[in-house]
Formats: sequence, C-alpha cells, structure tokens
Amino acid sequence: MKDIKYAYPKIDALYFSNLLHEDLSKQAWDETEHLLQANREHLPEGYYYLNSRLHDSWVIGYDRTPTSFTLRLNDISAHCFCEAVNALTGRNVTHRQTVCPVELVFTGVRQLRTCHVNRNGKILPLNTERWLPEAKEFLCDDIRVLNKREISLGILFWARRVVKESKRLLLEIDAERLQIVEMTRNAFSAICDDENWEFFERFMEQRQKGMTFDYSAALDFLKSSCFFRNVDTGQQAMQ
Repeated sequence: MKDIKYAYPKIDALYFSNLLHEDLSKQAWDETEHLLQANREHLPEGYYYLNSRLHDSWVIGYDRTPTSFTLRLNDISAHCFCEAVNALTGRNVTHRQTVCPVELVFTGVRQLRTCHVNRNGKILPLNTERWLPEAKEFLCDDIRVLNKREISLGILFWARRVVKESKRLLLEIDAERLQIVEMTRNAFSAICDDENWEFFERFMEQRQKGMTFDYSAALDFLKSSCFFRNVDTGQQAMQ
C-alpha cells in the first residue's frame, strides 16, 4: 500500500498535508521542470502542459482501450485567453461554448487505476470503471518517471461526487508513451475569428515558455500587447 507523501510528494504537499509545505511543493515543482526540460526532445509539449499547468481545466471526455488511454481536457489557459478576446471585442460567446481541447494520449498502458487517499495518506484503489467517469476537473499532476521508454504519473482530479472521504480522485497511469495533442488553434479560429490571429500567436509563444493564464492575466496580456476595443464604435483598434 503506497503512501501519498512518498509516491506523489507534490500532490501531497498541495492537497493532503495538514500544513501547506511550500518548500517541499516548490522543490517538487522544480524537479519536475528539470525532468520536462531533459525530455523535451521526445515530449516537447510536456513543458507547457504538464507540471500542473492544466490546473482547473475541466474534463470533456476520455477514450480507453486495454492498451491506451486518451484524456481530453478544456485547456484553461486557452479558455481564459479566448474569453478575454471575446470580452474586448464584444463577441457573444458563452462560457461553456469556449472549449479549447487538449488531449493527453497514453499508449502502451500497463496500469490505469483510480484511487482515493484516506486520512492516513494511504493510496487505496477504487473500481476504475465506476469512478473514472466521475473525474471532473484537473487539479495537479505529479510525474514519478519520464524517459523515452516510460511515463508514470499521478493526476489528481476534483470529482463530481464524494469519493469515500472527499471529492478528490487520484488517477495513476503507467504507460510506454505520452503524446500531447493540441487542438487550440482550430478552437481559437472558431471562437474568436481569424482577424485576431496575431495575438493568439503571441499567446502561444508565452505558453511554449511555460506560462499559464487565468482570465485577469489574459486581459493584462492582451492590453500590454496593444489589443484594444473602442467601446463607442464597437471597432477594434491596435496601436
């Protein structure tokens, strides 16, 4: 029986310890950054989607076979960016219509199981068929192993309902390979119009440097990039 403190120290420090261990969390985050940098040749997108950069992204679907697993999320940074563009240009697109998918595609899956963490920090398996559909929102990922031949990680989700003692659901994955499939460009074109493409490219440049965006940060980024809306005329102006 594994202990969350040793199996997934970053998840433990952020979500299960009685006290928030900021030093331990920062250390685990830094170690993962170095690991992702070292593996950019075969997993380039890892640097700007993993290490909890998908925090708050909600699950929009998944596909599972005996040897593969695809997790489909609404990338929260891209979602917030599109909402900020629409707010500044006056486009009437609802929150739920602003979907910017990204897929985590695991192949050669050796283990896929849902778990809960009890009050003593022990990781206890659940019925995956029953509980996997309850994963609602991405909270944190914690990578144990990453190289050309293997990836092993835990992903913590906010669940749709109580899982034993809380609404936190842990997914453990051991696989031969992870591929991250971006669908953000097509989504942006559909949601925000091609006339704002220049700003999307600037946004993606920042994402590829490892930056994340909430709604306020996206607004600030657009304003600092000289993206303005003339409220009186409803026309967009750029300086």
